[in-house]
Amino acid sequence: MALKHRFVSAIPDGPDASKLRPSNWGSTSTDYDAAPTHVFDGGAHGSLLVRDTGVAEGSSWIAAAAGVLAASGVGQKPAFRALQASDIPQLDYASLANLPTLGDVASLNLGTLAGTVAEGNHLHAGVYEPVISVLDSLRGGTGFGSYVVGDLLYAGTTSTLAKLTAVATGRVLVSGGVGAAPAWSATPSLTDVTLSGRLFAANGTQGAPAITFTNDSDTGWYRDGTANRITMVLGGDEKVRYTTTGFALLNSVQLFIRDNAATIRMGLSDDVVLARDAANVFAQVNGANPQTQRWYASFTDTSNYTRGALSASLTAITLAAESGGTGTANMDVVLTPKGTGRVRFGSHAAIAAETITGYITVKDAGGTERKLAVVS
Repeated sequence: MALKHRFVSAIPDGPDASKLRPSNWGSTSTDYDAAPTHVFDGGAHGSLLVRDTGVAEGSSWIAAAAGVLAASGVGQKPAFRALQASDIPQLDYASLANLPTLGDVASLNLGTLAGTVAEGNHLHAGVYEPVISVLDSLRGGTGFGSYVVGDLLYAGTTSTLAKLTAVATGRVLVSGGVGAAPAWSATPSLTDVTLSGRLFAANGTQGAPAITFTNDSDTGWYRDGTANRITMVLGGDEKVRYTTTGFALLNSVQLFIRDNAATIRMGLSDDVVLARDAANVFAQVNGANPQTQRWYASFTDTSNYTRGALSASLTAITLAAESGGTGTANMDVVLTPKGTGRVRFGSHAAIAAETITGYITVKDAGGTERKLAVVS
């Protein structure tokens, strides 16, 4: 008698097909010894034994293969095949009806995402990735599906984002104030500006100066294109022009010094001082230092000139004709009265008979030499 191995077979071993009885390894359900077909014959390592009513033994093998075991429908044997997108369950985020229980995932409140998750969810790079349209800010998104390079996001309301679209170059971002949207501006209005570097401006024009004012745009400064020269304009008219050698007053501009005690000082040591001495009195004064005024008829340099001078000292007031180098060698000092007016000299006092001791030569108004007698 052959050695039998007892086991539980997937094939009923008696008249009652609902009951399973011990069977022998390698035996059929009807003959323990002949065993024309064995239960485990033909199944390769890794194959899957399934219920199969289409064969006499009631079971058959599904050969092992790469992929996943996929159901083929009720009454059909499953089969191994490659994983397909249709194998992944489509989750109903609106009702959670088909959401699998995966630890804490089932407790997520995804019900409000209805309409934002498109059909056709798929596997991508080994991760389950829903095809998302546009998420709003409350769900970690922005509410926008596309952008242009340079767009900026800001809080449009307390719960939504807004998009500030990019604009042309040269604009700056300006605050609209607390609770208001920002905006790009080519002409921002600023309260105070502190620069750590330099401010560069265009040349501007006489009618539209480069540096101007909001409420008086034709007043300010502009550069006419000449190096080292700028011009002040008032109401579109040039008034003062500045160069490296000084400034010029233009278009009937008057210079006013509106202070009785004001002075105009010149020289490195302020040694020439012009001042208002009293009502209707112009003075050249510098403490106890004697002063001189000069008027030039010609000037080549400090060694070649022709001039007149009026100077003051503690003992005399001097009116002089002066020259040097190529200047005029001989010059008259002319005192010319008007009409019947006369040149006045000192005061007259009567004297007794005197002897004439000499004379002084002068010229009259016509240029004729005259002699003034001198008495002892």
